[in-house]
Amino acid sequence: MTKPARWLWKVLRILLVVYAIACLLLVILQGRMLYFPQPLIESTPEDYGAQYSQISIPVDQSANLYAWWIPAKDPSAPTLIYFHGNYGNVGANAEHAARLARTCCNVLLFDYRGYGRSSGPFPNESRIYTDAEAVWHYLVDQKHAHPDNILFYGHSLGGGVAVEMASRHPEAAGLILDSAFTSVADRALVDPFYRCFPIRLLVHERFDSIHKLPSIHLPLLIIAGTADTTIPASMSRELYAKAPGPKQLVLIDGGGHDNSAAIGGAKYTDPFAQFVSSTQPQQQPLPHP
Repeated sequence: MTKPARWLWKVLRILLVVYAIACLLLVILQGRMLYFPQPLIESTPEDYGAQYSQISIPVDQSANLYAWWIPAKDPSAPTLIYFHGNYGNVGANAEHAARLARTCCNVLLFDYRGYGRSSGPFPNESRIYTDAEAVWHYLVDQKHAHPDNILFYGHSLGGGVAVEMASRHPEAAGLILDSAFTSVADRALVDPFYRCFPIRLLVHERFDSIHKLPSIHLPLLIIAGTADTTIPASMSRELYAKAPGPKQLVLIDGGGHDNSAAIGGAKYTDPFAQFVSSTQPQQQPLPHP
């Protein structure tokens, strides 16, 4: 082997080692690259004119979930379990949760373990699903809410949680996805940096909604902002295409990842309220005597 060839082979080996280390780090540090919990809650629904009460929901003997109950004006209104995204805590979602409560429904907004005031270890996909189950059973088993009066709402990564819950609980009333991705792997591949890695082999925090939706037959509302640079609206279109229905897709012109409701106004809240109303059992008129 010539000297240039030996030098080239040495450089190639170094690059392969660096690439292998980078792949290993993507696996080991994946959770830290996906979840960004914040301990400090900086705002509450009260800051946005909504009454609320604080709730503690046990997951197991060692952990409790911190949650807010934000009631609608009509106490018999449906209840929305609100699954928030990967950043912050309930405080970052206080304004939107208050908006939804004013619009049409009771809202139960909670933090996954490791977020805000919820105790427990750093989050991962499996733990988040366990947390979501604890909230469902709190409503159904302890508060005796009827499943057909409960809807799942997920924003961003929370959309993946909502889809998982819909797959587990077909007895629920409906599913709402807001700025949701098709899967973590698909979202990673939007970034050119990750395209040089075998992402689909490395990802273990999957939230693989695109493959779960075809078997979910709950009424579905998908909302996305056309100017979302975090999760492109094309992913919402893909989710919509995979869903068997009944389904509805609402695109908010100029809406971003976190502000579609503020940008869209009634174009957001009207379809939202109409969808929630449509999922509720219709009362049959009393027979004539």
